[in-house]
Amino acid sequence: MTTKRKPSAKKDKLFRQPADYPAEPPRQPADQLLKNSKDGMAALGMMQNAELISRAMLQARLGMQFYGERDLYAAFGYPIMPTYLDYRAHYDRQGIATRAIEIFSDDTWRNAPAIIDGVSRSDIDDGKQTPFIREFNALAKRLQIWQMFRQADIMCGIGRFSILFMGAPGDYSQPAEDGGLFYLAAFDEQQSIIGGWIDDKGSEKFGMPLKYSINFNAINNGVISIPESGAGVHYSRVLHISENRLGNRVYGRPRLQTILNNLYDLEKIVGGASESVWLSMYKGLIFTGRDGSSMPAEDTPEGQNLLEQIQNYVHRLQRYMILENADVKDLGTANIDVEHTYDMLISNLAGSIGVP
Repeated sequence: MTTKRKPSAKKDKLFRQPADYPAEPPRQPADQLLKNSKDGMAALGMMQNAELISRAMLQARLGMQFYGERDLYAAFGYPIMPTYLDYRAHYDRQGIATRAIEIFSDDTWRNAPAIIDGVSRSDIDDGKQTPFIREFNALAKRLQIWQMFRQADIMCGIGRFSILFMGAPGDYSQPAEDGGLFYLAAFDEQQSIIGGWIDDKGSEKFGMPLKYSINFNAINNGVISIPESGAGVHYSRVLHISENRLGNRVYGRPRLQTILNNLYDLEKIVGGASESVWLSMYKGLIFTGRDGSSMPAEDTPEGQNLLEQIQNYVHRLQRYMILENADVKDLGTANIDVEHTYDMLISNLAGSIGVP
């Protein structure tokens, strides 16, 4: 028996999110997702449709058990279709995610590759380097080639692809011309929007990007960039970089995609354990009115005065309170063993920065 998947009715009620981060819309049945994907991507051709259809079918199944009666992803707070900004947020703010992305780029580009010309090598300056090696080393230093490759590698790991723009003479919307290379610049997925596709079935680049809309003035702070206006940048002026591709020559798999759920769980454990220790150390105070009296309402002058005194006491601004017709019960403190929590935090920090 086949049961259509229904949107979770409990999601909005149980998992409220801040107004500036809108709640994820309810998931649609698989057949509707497939229809939307086909309608929205018809202009991009069969290859792009196949990619979206595949992702839609995956979305319709993630975390579902008991014929759709149990939605684990909704219960655990996992995003169904994470975007570039989700990955970028973890990269910017969660140290272990930063490390997971950068470790591969750092290991790859820590030592510059050796360019060999006969018996001459770019990494050995023995005074016998050929003119080609000397000119290449000068070019690599002027353009900071290996540093730019590392940047592009990291950007590729955050999203589905990155590009390395080559600043050559001529109209950017036209094929690159001879005449030198002025500079290199790396752009991430948000800064380089694919603006067209090669539809020549006789070309080895069939289905690859034709042009890119690049925001040359983008600020790397995770904010969605506004693409550069105009005819776009011709593909011959960029290196398109993607990794872990599966049935797709354009888009790869972000490095955090397979561990994203674990990163959310890690935030819960690390943050929850720290907050539990903090709250358990000092249990708080209970204020009660004496017989025949009651505590003042919060919106009265007396209530505001009491609230101010409590706040000052809790935040150590003063160590006394002046009260009338009220009893205070101190719930005391608890003897908390913080060693386990401390070790967990130190391990997480060490893993984040690569220090044992």
